[in-house]
Amino acid sequence: MDIWQLTPTAKRILDGSLGLQPGETLTIITDTEVPRSITAALAAAATGLDARPIILTMPPADVGGVEPPEPIAAAMATSSAMIFQTTAGMVHTEAARNGLKNGGRFLDMWSCTEEMMVRGGPTADFQEVGRVTDKVHEALKGGSEIHVTTPNGTDFRLNMKDRPLFQFSGQAQKAGTFSAMPEGEVAVCPLEWDSEGVLNDPVVLERRDIAFPKDRFRVIVEKGRIMTVEGGREAKVFNRMLDESGEPSRNIAELAIGTNRWCQLGVTLRESKKAYGSFHIGIGDNRSFGGAVLAPFHMDMIFEAPTLKVDGREIMRDGEFLIF
Repeated sequence: MDIWQLTPTAKRILDGSLGLQPGETLTIITDTEVPRSITAALAAAATGLDARPIILTMPPADVGGVEPPEPIAAAMATSSAMIFQTTAGMVHTEAARNGLKNGGRFLDMWSCTEEMMVRGGPTADFQEVGRVTDKVHEALKGGSEIHVTTPNGTDFRLNMKDRPLFQFSGQAQKAGTFSAMPEGEVAVCPLEWDSEGVLNDPVVLERRDIAFPKDRFRVIVEKGRIMTVEGGREAKVFNRMLDESGEPSRNIAELAIGTNRWCQLGVTLRESKKAYGSFHIGIGDNRSFGGAVLAPFHMDMIFEAPTLKVDGREIMRDGEFLIF
């Protein structure tokens, strides 16, 4: 795809979401397996805004939350404006957290495709996504217990009492802030070791060699810890990852609700978690969301058609919001 087809969306992201300023340096972090056309479009858009793009490339990671090589981490620590255009997410890394502490800001654009840049989540009506995200944020605000079920057998409870809510509407214009592209999510880090239940048959698992499970997949959680994963090939890969990564990787790190109507569920890894009416459970590292668990990765499991209650109040039923 010609980069000039992608540049209008790239400019919109850098100008409207990141607030890139004339004369500012934009650090674009990529890897060897992302679309170079998107990298070029971001650089061209930055130049068009009279900013200075710098492109840093590293090997890809299979799953989110893996620390980047030291030279990349050093650049992140001193950059004011960053785009993570990588194969896997980088929000849940010490390198990203250090960048935020030092006043940097960034947008995470992991696994973004050319198709998304032309007619997917990044092209959304930001005002409408913001409206929905605000409503979901208000519905969860001040809550203590979330109970979520799905038609295929998920039945899960978590404690969010006194935990901060994160509202991702695609804005990271202030120092020390971050968001994601495509935007559209409300997330919370539940109290550690205090979640219980069963998670059945996610649509997407955010790991490249699993992605869209074809076999039965069942996760049993006790006291906020993944105890058992049952199923076929994907479950075996998942279990091996947990065994190799240590106890912190079994932590229930996040619950989030998707709020972007322009995102498609089950088509790409990136858009699925933002899809309107979906929800996801993150495992592993939770420190970027205010938690206390440092793990070698952060990975999301995305589910469809949830019925979700906050302190007994039903705010979603079978994937449809009841709060508008």
